[in-house]
Amino acid sequence: MRIFLTATLIVIALMLSSCTKQSDSSQPSKPKKMIVFTGIAPLKYLINQVGGDKIDVEAMVPPGGSPATWEPLPAQLAKLAHAPLYFTIGVPFEKQWIGTLIKNNPNTQFVPLQTGFKHRAIETLEKSTAKSPRTDPHSWLNPQDAIIMARAIKSYISLADPKNSVEYEKNCSNLVKKLKALDEKLEKELAPCAGKSILVFHPSYGYFCDRYHLTQIPIEIAGRKPSPQELSKVISLAKQKKIHTLLVQKQFSQTEAKTVAQAINGKVLSVNPLSENYMEMMQTISEAIRSECKK
Repeated sequence: MRIFLTATLIVIALMLSSCTKQSDSSQPSKPKKMIVFTGIAPLKYLINQVGGDKIDVEAMVPPGGSPATWEPLPAQLAKLAHAPLYFTIGVPFEKQWIGTLIKNNPNTQFVPLQTGFKHRAIETLEKSTAKSPRTDPHSWLNPQDAIIMARAIKSYISLADPKNSVEYEKNCSNLVKKLKALDEKLEKELAPCAGKSILVFHPSYGYFCDRYHLTQIPIEIAGRKPSPQELSKVISLAKQKKIHTLLVQKQFSQTEAKTVAQAINGKVLSVNPLSENYMEMMQTISEAIRSECKK
């Protein structure tokens, strides 16, 4: 069924692309922005900051969508055919689709942004016995890693569009300054919380926690909902560590989160680590953690 759906989407995308080309041929040629694709909104922010008004950036996963289950739309596949660059981050839908996307877009360069820094494995409540633990893709939540990504983005879009490379260099320098200032601010704000644990539904905050000396305790186990026994362990651990706030995302079910919050006499707090407003998102995460530390 998935193979049939994938083939159908690709055929529709090619038809849309063909129609677009035919339509364009009857119109006077106009200067167009370079199209750049990525998977998620936080990366769209970084790319937009570097590219400015010279590029048109599209994130595959829309606001409210889940990178775990998203499937590209026909219109997105058609537009991707005109993009010289796609910056990947390794979220689940990309792993599912990347082979097909590369095969059907030979003129698009797919650039992995999870390079140049140390990777980490996704936490589970128990230590994993898997020979190859799942790599955590949420590296954008460490501003220091985001700086490395910004510089890589600048290099690749400069190669694709050399006539605007000076502007890209300037934009990247300004973004790096913003990210460094953000990192310093969060480091000071979260210093009193060092060594503390935070309770989360989905293990999104590993890179954030590593950077600011925190530990995340996830409810979700290896991409699935916890069993009653696993849920009981989470509740016991949260009580032991005196945690009263549980961070959730709207992309995931909150049923188990509410069960845990009730058991620990705590509250559920919705935070979106997939927001395009990167600076505000990072500050919101910091505020949520600091509010828990004060208790």
